[in-house]
Amino acid sequence: MSGPKIEIASAEFRAMKGTSKQGKAYDMAMQDAYVHKGEKYPEKFEVPLQKDGNGNWVPYQPGHYTVTPASYQVRDGRLAVNAFEMQLVGVGAADKVRAA
Repeated sequence: MSGPKIEIASAEFRAMKGTSKQGKAYDMAMQDAYVHKGEKYPEKFEVPLQKDGNGNWVPYQPGHYTVTPASYQVRDGRLAVNAFEMQLVGVGAADKVRAA
């Protein structure tokens, strides 16, 4: 599977819970990640986390990842990454996803 190389440097994350200005409740967690785009330095961004079956946030462990195909969507005829539902897979595990 090819795609941007994503690096997670730490398993630390930020959980956020509250009510938006529109009055909607939110509960989310974000983790720092770095995308390597072939430039001198990687660019920092935040990746959303998912909860496990017990309602606990599951952070990515330090390592190298790529974006799963399910993270992409087509909007108005253009390919985009769904930033709020992005999922990563370990680089070694990416070959298993492709073979499935």
